[in-house]
Amino acid sequence: MHVRNRPRAAFTLTEVLIVIGVIVALMAMGMPGYWYMVERNRRTSTQTLILAVQAEIGTYGSQVFAWRTSDGQPRTAVLWDVNADDLVDGYVTTDANALGDHYPSSSPLTAAVLAADYQGFVATTGMRLRPEQINEDGHVLDAWGRPLHIAFAPHQFPKTGFRVWSLGPDGQDDSGDEVDHSDSAP
Repeated sequence: MHVRNRPRAAFTLTEVLIVIGVIVALMAMGMPGYWYMVERNRRTSTQTLILAVQAEIGTYGSQVFAWRTSDGQPRTAVLWDVNADDLVDGYVTTDANALGDHYPSSSPLTAAVLAADYQGFVATTGMRLRPEQINEDGHVLDAWGRPLHIAFAPHQFPKTGFRVWSLGPDGQDDSGDEVDHSDSAP
């Protein structure tokens, strides 16, 4: 009697386990490199966004709103951060009553902001952003989903008079992983 060798219809359990083990080992070796590339891409895209924001601010310039409080104290606010929260401005309402949370509707700043028709960074500049780069308040977001920060100090930033930066991956200021591009500002 002649026994015929039939082709195998499936893999053995041992063969399947070996293939899965090889795949897992390759993934384990590749994952750190993958996450490094993701993080590097986030930093690069945030630097590019910061450069674009700086260029827009450089194009429009920085207007300073100055006034005196009712007790005679001088106060100032700078275009792009009128509420002095150190974030690039989101939406700024044109309704004097709604501005009352930060500024009384009768304040000189409110009058100056309304007269300038300033509506926040994105609305004023018309900068085009992807939906994930702007939050519901109109703040420009970095690659980690956090608003960009801004500071005005001409003596500290002589090229532009200001600095735009991201808090970086950890979301903490002065931790050493912040992302900015102040050295290459326009």
